[in-house]
Order: sequence, then structure tokens, then C-alpha cells
Amino acid sequence: MDEVEETFVFDSYPQRVIIAILFIVVFVLGTTGNSLTIFAVMLSRKLQNVTNVFVINLAVADLLTCLTISFNIVAMFRTIDWPAASHWMCSIAGGILLMCIGVSVYTLATIALNRYILITKTSLFRKIYKPPVIAVWVALLWLIPFCITILPAIFGLGALGYNPKYKTCSDISDEYLPHINSTEAYDFIQVAGIIPIPLFIIFFSYLSIILYVRKNAKNLLQYKADRTKSMYGESTVNTEVLSISTSDTLENGNATNVSLEMTGERTSKANTLNTKRRSTVSKREIQVTKNLFIVFCVFLVCLIPYSICLAYDDSDPVIPYAVAILFFNSCINPVIYATRFPNFKKIFFLILKCKWDKIPEPSPLLLRLRGSK
Repeated sequence: MDEVEETFVFDSYPQRVIIAILFIVVFVLGTTGNSLTIFAVMLSRKLQNVTNVFVINLAVADLLTCLTISFNIVAMFRTIDWPAASHWMCSIAGGILLMCIGVSVYTLATIALNRYILITKTSLFRKIYKPPVIAVWVALLWLIPFCITILPAIFGLGALGYNPKYKTCSDISDEYLPHINSTEAYDFIQVAGIIPIPLFIIFFSYLSIILYVRKNAKNLLQYKADRTKSMYGESTVNTEVLSISTSDTLENGNATNVSLEMTGERTSKANTLNTKRRSTVSKREIQVTKNLFIVFCVFLVCLIPYSICLAYDDSDPVIPYAVAILFFNSCINPVIYATRFPNFKKIFFLILKCKWDKIPEPSPLLLRLRGSK
């Protein structure tokens, strides 16, 4: 009996109402914002590029999170436990929520890797990011989290459904499982499968981009200094500029420019060519990468409170609030797109104002919708 009395239960109704209100805010803002993001890319070719395939994948995961959070809103407002007859609905909602968190993390890692390859290895970018490869990649972004969060529960390692401890549709705590089934292994699989590898990819990618850009800037300054000296020396400089364009940028699919400047220096003693190659990355790509890094930083800030709670055994009373903060990430990304990316902002407002004829570079879908009217 003592153990039962010491077991924490989130049964304070005023606190549950507070959590429910936070969930409602996430539901309303997230559903609206992520739907706008998806529609914007669908309706304008200006936003249709490789990076935005993964941005849309992130928006779909966030939209599903916001839609299924409605089950937890109902669960929080209920004065009694979830009805047994609809337990399966709660199990599905809990599984989708957990899986979508995994999809978000892996998609953020994919976006970081995408920017790394685009900026530092342009030729490799063209070989990798082709439609069949992208389709398989997106499928894996959903399959891997499914295998980590839902598949173990299907085979009896952990369980999904209504958790009486926190009054939510999620994974069920040990003390409420009807059979001998420790959730420690299930929790370990989730944490080990979702967090370390994507975070390593993200930190490696963005750190490599920073180092590459700094090195690139130093090389460019040195090149300009050498070129200035050559203007007053005996040698002459012949400069060729080779412009390589890719079809990827978050702002404009045709605006990515990576230029390679090749300088050949002829000496008076020998008729030999010494070619030096230095690359300069467009400011647009750097700005896009910075903005996408902000998306990751916001997610990390929302994840930290929940991660801290998992590290402490006595954090049960705080976990519902940490989960609410984690879910808030699902409605923040569209705000970042609207404030940091001018093209997204413009198309968002045109959609909200129903000015379909003003949307730049209309997609075939939008043209068909216009024609049907």
C-alpha cells in the first residue's frame, strides 16, 4: 500500500486544464501554420526544390502531431479515465505522437546534411539528390522512427495507449501495465534510436559548414591580395570564372550560385600554368543555412526540458509541462518561415488573402485550380 501511495499521478484538475490549454494553442497554431507551409510549396514552383522536400516532410510530421494532440486535450479535460471501448484510438494517437517526434529529429538531421553537401560538395549533391533517391530517403525518415517507437510495442516491448499516470495518450508507465512488461528497455530504445545519431549528424554538418565558410573567406581574401600584388608585379594574371548553378535553395530553386574562381599565373621564365581553385558560396545559401540552423536550435530548446526530466527520477510532476514545451516546437517552425524567409512570408499572406492569381510561379496544381473556376 505504501508503494501505491507514493506513486505520482497527475490528478490535479486545475493543472490538467492548464496543460490542456497549452495543447489547444499548439493545435490551433500548428494546424494552421503547417497547413500553410504545405500549401505554399504545393502552389508555387518558386518554393519547390530539394531542401523544401524535407521542409515539407517536417511540416507533415508537425501537422500530424498537432492533429493527434487533440486526443490528449480530451484526455486532460476528462474527469474520469479514458473509456476502454476506445482504447485503440488512444493507442494510435500515442504511437503517432511518438513517431512524429522521431520523424522531426531525423528530418532536421537530413536538412543539415543536405545543406552540408550542397555547400561543401556541390558535384556530389547533383549525384545524390535525384527524385528516386529523395523518395526512398523520405520513406526511410518515416520507417526508421516507426521501427523505433511503434514496432517494439507491437511485439510486447512496452505499450501504447492511455497512461493513467499522466492522463495522456502515450506510452504506458510500468505500474499500469496488466502484465509483466518493463518499459525501461522500450524507453532506452526510443532515446538511443532517436537522439544520438541525428544530433551527431546535425552538429557535424553545421560545424563543417562553419569551418568551410571560414576557410573559404580566408582563401578569398588571400586571392584578392595576390591579385592586387600581381597588378603591380612582372607576372600577369588571367582569370576565368566558372559558375556552377544548382537547383536548390529554400528561397528560390533557381538562385543558387557556387562559383569557382580559377587563376592562372604565367611567369616570364617558363610558359607553365599554375591553376589555383578557390570557391565562394553565395550569401543566399549561407543565409538559408543560418535560418535552418535556427529551426534546429528552436527544436533543441524545446527538447531540453523533457530530456532533463528523463535524467531525474523525481521529475514526474514536471513532465507534463516539459511535454507541452516539446509539442510547442510543432507550431513554431511556420513562424520562423514567415519571419525569416521572404518568399514564404509573401506566399503565406497571398494564401490567407485568397489572392491566388498573385502567387509567383504558380504550380500545375494551382493552374488547374484556377482553370476549374
